[in-house]
Amino acid sequence: YGYFSASMLSDPKDFAGFEVAAKTIVADLRSGDITQDELDRALKPVLEGFERRDKENGSWLGNVTRSQSDPLGLDYRRSRDTAYTGLTIEQLNSVAKTVFDPEGLHIVKIVPESTLDK
Repeated sequence: YGYFSASMLSDPKDFAGFEVAAKTIVADLRSGDITQDELDRALKPVLEGFERRDKENGSWLGNVTRSQSDPLGLDYRRSRDTAYTGLTIEQLNSVAKTVFDPEGLHIVKIVPESTLDK
């Protein structure tokens, strides 16, 4: 299971260009040429977010509060960092070929009513 999501706020006349750019990025990811540098740059803000949240009481309070109703959440929390830092380029490139299958592409556009007549 996986998905790719891209969104933008702009003038509806720019939607076509955005759609082309998004499809180009997805095709590039599917090609299996994701580099270590790209993976590192994508992971860095995620790992920094984990580290930041781990220093906040609210994050820990949330884990403790949910622990009785969702004990697997604690297991997720314990293995989260290792799962992300253990991700390899080979795994990512393999999964990208499945996740970014163009046959499963769905595009959703939410536009102002005023542009529907044009």
